[in-house]
Amino acid sequence: MNVFVDIAIAVIFVFATIGLMTTAIAEALASFMKSRARTLARQLRSLLDDKDIKDRFYGNALIRLDRETGSGMSDKMFDQTHPSYISPKAFARSLIMALADKTATAGSIVLDQTAILTSVTQSISALPSSSLRDFGRGALLDAQGSLERFETSLADRYDETMMRLSGEFKRRQQLVTFLAGFVLAVTLNIDVIAYAKRLQTDEDLREKAVATATAYSELCQAAANCAGRVSETDAVGDQPQAPGDDDIAAGVKALAKDLQRLNGQLSVAALGWNSCTWRAFWNGFGMSLLRENCPAPAKTADVTGDDPGEGRFIASLASVLSWLIAAFAAVLGAPFWFDILSKFIRLRGTGNKPDENTVASLPSKPAS
Repeated sequence: MNVFVDIAIAVIFVFATIGLMTTAIAEALASFMKSRARTLARQLRSLLDDKDIKDRFYGNALIRLDRETGSGMSDKMFDQTHPSYISPKAFARSLIMALADKTATAGSIVLDQTAILTSVTQSISALPSSSLRDFGRGALLDAQGSLERFETSLADRYDETMMRLSGEFKRRQQLVTFLAGFVLAVTLNIDVIAYAKRLQTDEDLREKAVATATAYSELCQAAANCAGRVSETDAVGDQPQAPGDDDIAAGVKALAKDLQRLNGQLSVAALGWNSCTWRAFWNGFGMSLLRENCPAPAKTADVTGDDPGEGRFIASLASVLSWLIAAFAAVLGAPFWFDILSKFIRLRGTGNKPDENTVASLPSKPAS
């Protein structure tokens, strides 16, 4: 029983480390590609389908402090300079101001709430059949003649739209995480099936792997859960925390340490890539490569000599399957695997340390 628990701890620790690295990679790509800003810009461009109102909306200082509008900008430039977060209140107020200003006299400022709601109603009524018209009409029905309720309804509807958009964004990020996990697994040859088999027969390797996983898990708990060092991908509607230079440097160092630790663990387990494993993998698919100073591949009942053989083909196929398993494990995220890891570590031991008060209350054994 303990052997299988130890194997599970070692393999789960590999999954947790992959999860940390792939989450960091996916987050870095999202920041570099400005994915949140592009996704939000595309959604708002579809919603604000009236050019005049869209220009007024983006010209508001609540949305763009530089007061640039999209009128003279290409779609690519517009997406690149688009804010990655707009609060529901800022959206609602800016849209109200854009709708009210469209029918107001040039240069005038309307402060009366009834007059503002009347101007907004006129602007919405003048719109052709469109997404913005439907969006505004729904909010007017909820408002029942109150500008405050109209603003609240706009903010709530914007929130609902962002929730749906966040689901699409997270699914896209999961795909990026899966691809990053697969590339990482192939690059490091993270063959979890071969690793588990090796752990089953190599007691020394198993003890080292469990000791490493246990020490890292205890370190994480002492450091206030380092599984959360790389946060899960934020939703589009959530305000992202802009990383500073110190945060980026710390993230790069942490990622390098994770990579070094994982690569070292796989090297001890005779995994990873070398000239022999590279040749053996391709030989399994019938691609003959020279195997100088490499052990002969596994023999079967029907195949002998240095031919790849059925056994080598199955081993190569198992490697591909292992890479896919590692990629799917990365999608679940590091917090999930670190939580499972802590449970297996507690299962392996004698349980959590009892409370000192509980120990003191136990009756002492009478002297014989």
